[in-house]
Amino acid sequence: MTASLDEAFSNFTFDAPASLATNFYLLLGDNAISAGQFSGDIDAYQFHVDRGSTYTIVALDNTNGFQTDVVIYDRNGSPIYSSIYRGNYTGITFNATDTIYYVGAISQGPGIYTLRAENNSITESNGIGEFIAAGNTYRAALDYTSDSDHFLFYAEAGHNYEADFTTNITDLFLKISLLGTSVYTPISVTGSAGVYTFSSSVTGTFDLAVSANSFTSTGAYAFKAFEITPVGNTINGTSGDESILGTTGNDSISGNGGNDTIAGGSGADTITATSGKTYLRGDVDFATDGGSDSISGGSGADDINGNMGNDTAHGNDGDDWVVGGKDNDLLYGDAGFDIVYGNMGNDTVFGGDGNDWVRGGQGDDSVSGGAGDDWLWGDKGNDTISGGSGADKFHSLVGAGIDRVIDFNRAEGDQVILDGSPKYTLSQVGADTVIDMGNGDQMILVGVTYSTLSAGWIVGG
Repeated sequence: MTASLDEAFSNFTFDAPASLATNFYLLLGDNAISAGQFSGDIDAYQFHVDRGSTYTIVALDNTNGFQTDVVIYDRNGSPIYSSIYRGNYTGITFNATDTIYYVGAISQGPGIYTLRAENNSITESNGIGEFIAAGNTYRAALDYTSDSDHFLFYAEAGHNYEADFTTNITDLFLKISLLGTSVYTPISVTGSAGVYTFSSSVTGTFDLAVSANSFTSTGAYAFKAFEITPVGNTINGTSGDESILGTTGNDSISGNGGNDTIAGGSGADTITATSGKTYLRGDVDFATDGGSDSISGGSGADDINGNMGNDTAHGNDGDDWVVGGKDNDLLYGDAGFDIVYGNMGNDTVFGGDGNDWVRGGQGDDSVSGGAGDDWLWGDKGNDTISGGSGADKFHSLVGAGIDRVIDFNRAEGDQVILDGSPKYTLSQVGADTVIDMGNGDQMILVGVTYSTLSAGWIVGG
């Protein structure tokens, strides 16, 4: 290819020319991150397209808050489209009547901007930023002119990796970039089918970009993921904001402060946050990664999801979102206003202290609110529900199955809420009050005498 995708790969040490002589180019589905040097600076990019397709080009305001305008030029250099400012970005959508255009990014002040182009005529389902795992084969295609596919993976410093490509494309351009930096390695410039190797000098999450050196080559390809020895690691973050991705082994990952994004990957991982607003995931790929993970939030607002495996998760302090994902999970909201959701599987979920929302999801779950005025749902399946102390609201609905509430206490202000206001009947069955919505859907208030319940104990219907 004539030059790198964006000036970031040159650390902004030189400026893209403002003419058709530019050696810079735009690929579709990729971010060009470039620098406007001064007010009125024009960076020009080649843009190869398919005649008849519709494209959108968006430029975000630069890092200093200055607007970045976009102008489309035909192959002769005549301007034919200009962008519309929309608050913090500018955008153009146009139909291509030729195969080559030039894009001018015009900075209204110095700073780093982001330019992105998309083909609106084709929707891709592969090569759109999915994480790849060791030993798996991935299939995708360069579907159109200037197409660029992207796959993410984790690599460790000093380790060697390889990818075995099968394709009829003869001018593959393969580039590996460390996310969030200007560090990149072109592992192929005019490649074809075969094995490509990559040695990482740093540890982190990388982007594998697949495109064509000629811009115009299209076709299918397949490759086997990079070979990563499944050995667990101890990974310690810093006090700053960062993204951390585990390996295919059983990892121990600590965020150590900051607003962190942490994903364990395959294996049975232990993930710990201490403070900040965090995004914690036991697995990366819901379809392929497994392992029974242990996830612990910190003192801030944590967003936790175990995904696959029988996971254990604690929100700890702060107002947290704690989700089990697939399989049979053990979940705790702990202190604060928490939303705890078992999702799939037979889960055990606890709200803890505070006014929580606690849901079982699918499966036969055990749902507990703990202290505070909680909202509780068994959802689908035959569930056991306990509100704990406080004025709790026990929700049910058509399709929920049979839910048993074992500590309904009207004196504390407990209520039954029938979502969707279904029709129901009330009866006393032995020592229990039974709310029957038909078709096998019931809520049973264990040990509660129907005739003793005061007005307002049930809402809906």
